[in-house]
Amino acid sequence: MNPTKRPRYQLGVTQLVSWFLTTSLTAESGDDGVSAREGMAAHQRVQRSWPESIQREVRLRPSMTAEICRTELSGRADGPEATPERLRILEIKTCRQPLETLSPAKTELHWLQARVCRALATQPKPGRALRGT
Repeated sequence: MNPTKRPRYQLGVTQLVSWFLTTSLTAESGDDGVSAREGMAAHQRVQRSWPESIQREVRLRPSMTAEICRTELSGRADGPEATPERLRILEIKTCRQPLETLSPAKTELHWLQARVCRALATQPKPGRALRGT
């Protein structure tokens, strides 16, 4: 198949991890009423307090090309801090309720998103490295 004619499929990290959770858990972990604008403002408030060793955000967009299609996964890792020994991701989640009252499904969704982002951030990227590595 001609590489330029391959269908291209895109998937966000949130969509991916929601898909991994069971239907009942996904339904329970739905929208908590925080708008994108509110989430961005909350991220910026938290990020202003970080030392310079922590990047604000890194865009993640790994892809895989097979004979029949190209698949892209997109997401962002908040607060990667790379040292020669390790990579730490400080993932920011915005919600309207105290953390201790979040449902197990919502907590699992947040942790799974963070784990996927960390896994993607540790993959080699030709021509680009996290600062500090």
